[in-house]
Amino acid sequence: MSPSPIDVGERFLRTLHDPGVRSRMHTLHSMCDPNATWWVDTGKDRAAGALGVNPGSERPWPLHGTMRVDEKFDHIKSHAGDLFPTGVALKIASGSFADDTVAILEGEGFGYSKHRRVYNNRYAFVFEVHDGTITAIREYMDTLHAQDIFGYDRASNSTVAQTETPEIATIRNDTEELMARAWMAFSCSDIDAFSSCFSESATWWTDSGVERVRGRFDLQHTAADGTPFHGVVPINEKVDYIRQRMGSSYSGVAINVMPFRFISGKGRVATEAVGNAVLSNGRIYQNRYLLIADIVNSRISKLREYCDTLHVADVTGA
Repeated sequence: MSPSPIDVGERFLRTLHDPGVRSRMHTLHSMCDPNATWWVDTGKDRAAGALGVNPGSERPWPLHGTMRVDEKFDHIKSHAGDLFPTGVALKIASGSFADDTVAILEGEGFGYSKHRRVYNNRYAFVFEVHDGTITAIREYMDTLHAQDIFGYDRASNSTVAQTETPEIATIRNDTEELMARAWMAFSCSDIDAFSSCFSESATWWTDSGVERVRGRFDLQHTAADGTPFHGVVPINEKVDYIRQRMGSSYSGVAINVMPFRFISGKGRVATEAVGNAVLSNGRIYQNRYLLIADIVNSRISKLREYCDTLHVADVTGA
């Protein structure tokens, strides 16, 4: 019997972050299909991170778009050991969940760079697993923090992607229907209907860029100070912030958020989606999201929004 997608994902991540594992890269290779890919979003270079695009060999690490896993492992060997002499520890969060072939794992990495700067990223990994073998990895993280630590600047390669119109996600149960309904209302700028999908005490988390403490999951902050990098905030404040941003930055309409995959289990549902908008400053906003919700009594009680924070900062000036 093949191991579950969650077991495969956890073993992969623990092996990846443990330099004491003998033949570590060989073990990681053995867990993956020869044609498996690894995707991380790309900051300012939106075209390179588009779904289904291989942007070629000239890609900075770690914000590289879609890459074959063997290339990714070569990059890890070339860069990680030099940048993090003592490695990067990973704590996998509780509450991982999966359907038959796709697992969602959240975690937090911690390490000191060779310049003694603290690297403390929050991750969500999507593992596609078939017969116990990984066929694709998508890694959502705080790209603004990664840029700050790794120092790769894609400013000279700032691009706009062709509008991504993925296939409509299949809805298989009530929790996925709730998420579909929420993001349909959001995309239609019906913020009242959107907010009705949340419980009154719900919270919304987005990572915090260069201000790492603010992004901790165990601290609650406010959305009233107008930053998109706010950590955990009450849903009523987040809704007020959304309305304000629609008026000031999005020309009176919300971002068009298009889900292309739902994964659900254990009272949680994840939505992979792409978002598009034309900002009032004329810039094109094109983000890719992993939205993870805890569901209680048919309402969203917690939402965690993983997205390309470097792109947010670039196009909005946040």
